[in-house]
Amino acid sequence: MNKVQLPPVVHLIVRKLTKGGSFALESILYTDQPQLSLVSNGAECLMLNKKLFLENSSEYCLDWLRQKEYPYPTDEELKGQYWRLRAWKAYQTRLLKQICNEMQG
Repeated sequence: MNKVQLPPVVHLIVRKLTKGGSFALESILYTDQPQLSLVSNGAECLMLNKKLFLENSSEYCLDWLRQKEYPYPTDEELKGQYWRLRAWKAYQTRLLKQICNEMQG
C-alpha cells in the first residue's frame, strides 16, 4: 500500500490558548522545540523580548514556569499524530459507506 505524500505545508492546531495563556515560552525553557506560529484571530497579544525576559527572570521564576509549561511535540510526533488522525478519518469514512451499502442492499 502506497502512503500518500504529505503536502509541503500542513497547518495543525497544536494547542489553543485561553485568556492569560502564553505562547513560545517553551522555546526559552526547553531545547529543540519545533517552529510554530501563533494565529491570534484578532485577539490582543503582548509580545516580550526573549533576551530581556531571560535577563530579568530569576531561576525560581524559570523553574516555576517549567512546572507550568510543557514542551511541544517534536515534528516527528506531530507528523505521526497527523497520519494517525488521517488514517482514522479514512477508516471512519470507509466503514460508514460500507454500513450504508449493506443497509441499502
